[in-house]
Amino acid sequence: MSAEFAQFLWTIKQSKYAVSQLDKACILIPSVDLMNRATFSGEKAARVLASLPYWNNGTNHLIFNVIPGVEPEFLSTLDFHLGNSMITGSGFTQRSYRRTFDISIPFYNPHKQHLNFETHKPSSRDIFLIVSQRQYYSNVYNQLTNHESFTSRSDVVVLTSCSLPLPLGEMNRCDTRGQHYSYPAVLLDAKFCLITRERQFATVHLHNILRAGCVPVVSLDTYIMPFQDVLDWRRAAVFVNENNLDKVVDILSSILSDGNTYSQLVDQGNFYYKNYFQDISRIALVTLEILNERALPHTAKSYSHWNRPIIPSQPPSPFFVPLVPSQKSGFTAVILTYNRFEVMKQVLVNVAKASNVAKIIVIWNNPETNPPGDGHWPEVSVLVQVIHSKYNRLSNRFYPYDEIETDCILSIDDDITMVTPAELDFGYRVWVENADRLVGFPPRYHSVNNFELKYVSEWISNISMVLTGVSFYHKYYHFLFTSALPDGIKDWIDGHMNCEDIAMNFLIANSTGKAPIKVLARKKFKSSATGLSSDMSSHLVARDICLRHFNEAFGQTILHSVEFRADPVLFKEQDLIDDMNLYYLDGAL
Repeated sequence: MSAEFAQFLWTIKQSKYAVSQLDKACILIPSVDLMNRATFSGEKAARVLASLPYWNNGTNHLIFNVIPGVEPEFLSTLDFHLGNSMITGSGFTQRSYRRTFDISIPFYNPHKQHLNFETHKPSSRDIFLIVSQRQYYSNVYNQLTNHESFTSRSDVVVLTSCSLPLPLGEMNRCDTRGQHYSYPAVLLDAKFCLITRERQFATVHLHNILRAGCVPVVSLDTYIMPFQDVLDWRRAAVFVNENNLDKVVDILSSILSDGNTYSQLVDQGNFYYKNYFQDISRIALVTLEILNERALPHTAKSYSHWNRPIIPSQPPSPFFVPLVPSQKSGFTAVILTYNRFEVMKQVLVNVAKASNVAKIIVIWNNPETNPPGDGHWPEVSVLVQVIHSKYNRLSNRFYPYDEIETDCILSIDDDITMVTPAELDFGYRVWVENADRLVGFPPRYHSVNNFELKYVSEWISNISMVLTGVSFYHKYYHFLFTSALPDGIKDWIDGHMNCEDIAMNFLIANSTGKAPIKVLARKKFKSSATGLSSDMSSHLVARDICLRHFNEAFGQTILHSVEFRADPVLFKEQDLIDDMNLYYLDGAL
């Protein structure tokens, strides 16, 4: 049994869909490894399946297959009798795919997972269009290498197999002049990656293309895209009819001229890869979700769940924000409070002294009691808006309120009084240079003990989380938190009234693949609430449970550990001239 099929079976057994009794199962999955057609005899596999006690000619059985054919035919589906069984496969065409019955999945190549694929920024990609297949049909290859639309541009690269294999074998490609390129690393330098017909499975390239952050350009008229029953591939790929291959450069040039359209394609492709393509476990779980929706249509997820919401007023993704703030500069402070008005007023006054604060929004989370009248609020120099929540939900902190007009949000608890206005201004400056990251002061760390995640609250060099008790992030994440979290996480948070900060760390790490940034404050953070200190051990146990629950919901550990912090220039230098240090008035550590 292959390691990939073993992982597939393990994921299914650990999932919420698995049952221990056969007579209670709607779908049966044979533990027969049929992932790669080249590794088994079709005749023998058919006999093994037919001998299964519950086979019943394949009724209600699911067959998992990635590579359905071998040379020279490279069939698009398995070539032996499977009866009435459903097939989960990656080579389907319109002729072989049975809609609402089979499931098209990504082609997964475990041998390329060890490669360092740190995705480049779109602006650093020098290749406009690349084709990196190995065994083209002759008419396709002639068009790619001879048509003026391809040959007239130096930033269009057509690769194929090298005539003389190098030690790295398939990991290399050559252009028409014989120049060698390392594959798939070369995809990192391309903006668009073309997939067209070839003798082998052209679709094997889609996984690498998405992983590299390149926009797929699909010129395969009959190909069934992975999970196309639920994924809207028009948001992540460009489709060009095979007869219009000579027009592909003009089509892509038009898309690239609209930077926003190109950015959205890249962003959506990253979303699909991280959530549905990244490993066998994710592919298995998505397959089960689709099967569950077919069997129980009333449980079907929304379009927004699978594809992320389309919100007309939604801000652009922070992955493509400019290097300097927009005209809507500064930050909006969001304070969630319940019944601690007096201490919250201190926080409000303190935040209002920061030079970069544009507005303060107080979310009054007590639906039973109205917030104090105007005469009870302190006079400050910035606009303060109060939003009275209808329900006492912890997730109200991360709702995309229309009143938030700046790109940057400062989330701050209603009892954080030890941070200074100058430190807030510095934290905002760090965020401006790292607008896709979570930037904040109170750090935390996760460790792994006996294969279980543990929440570490000690202040150590490593961090993997920043608590949202005082942190900066892009308002884009409020939209994702509200509409794109895995199922059940918001209900978990509101039901337990805990761990919304951990969930936000998971969300941002999943969206960016990056660790948060810790900003060192002069004083260590300590909540004025006494509840946690009275039973810290139970608090930590609850946080451990949250970590494990969110880790299961997201599919894997996506938090990233880093040894890094941001300090003001000369922050610890006490002997230098005071006016050289912008923050000298804050005192010593």
